[in-house]
Amino acid sequence: MTIQCATKDDVELTGVPLYEIRTEVMSASARICVVGGDAGMAEDARARLLELARRWDGAAADSEIGRINTGSGAPVPASPETVLLVGLALQAARETRGGYDPRALPRVLDGVGGFGRDDSTTKWIERFVVDPRSGTVGIPPCAALDLGGIDRGLAADLVVADALDAGAYGVCVDVGGHVRAAGAAPCRNGWVLAVEHPLAPLPVASLRLRGGAVGTSARTAYTGRASAQETPGLVAVTVVGASAWHAKAIARAALRAGYRRGQALVESAGGAALFCFTDGTCRPTTGWRAFAD
Repeated sequence: MTIQCATKDDVELTGVPLYEIRTEVMSASARICVVGGDAGMAEDARARLLELARRWDGAAADSEIGRINTGSGAPVPASPETVLLVGLALQAARETRGGYDPRALPRVLDGVGGFGRDDSTTKWIERFVVDPRSGTVGIPPCAALDLGGIDRGLAADLVVADALDAGAYGVCVDVGGHVRAAGAAPCRNGWVLAVEHPLAPLPVASLRLRGGAVGTSARTAYTGRASAQETPGLVAVTVVGASAWHAKAIARAALRAGYRRGQALVESAGGAALFCFTDGTCRPTTGWRAFAD
């Protein structure tokens, strides 16, 4: 996902400062754009992203997600942001009936078994305990969280909200293709976002977003285009919604569901989507046209 203004004539807020920072966080490239305020706001946004990344790094044993994953079923103290993150992950699992699944595979390599996936039911959610009052999260023994990118989306959501509270006119944050925008944009009619296809060298679509979010989920197994004899397979789904964490969860569930069921899922969630296939084509839902540039 690329944030841009189309041309010089497209610039709307002449004379209003635009601060931009690029960084690497959560194993992804991130871009922070702050309209108005001062340069310190963009630096604060970067520091906030790095703070959330440290808390949510599942590969680090001393992170909050790392401690939850190794908690052996006991409630683990966590920050309000982490309690919120896990709670939203379970909410998304319920909403999509398990299409979005925040569970990792069983940790067989560690010699621990007994907790596999059962995609026919979401009863497993009842075994996860999120308690905002005590500030704790507990997951079943032998389970582990794999948040599937909604942590990047929520990070973008939180950073945008913080910057607006600090006095920025507008903010757009992109964390590895998980975008949240709010407030005044430097471009006429909103932030311009270029949407990329995993198998194409150039962007395949352009969005104008006055406020809201974009989340993309893509398969990583495809290394080339489908042949003329193959039925084009779904390779990526980009969803426009109200929040980046939710757009990502719906995109992930829609990718897993396939094109037809995925369309219904996106529409039931109140979003719009672009479905991209291995033959290089993309198909928008009806609601996508409201955002197309």
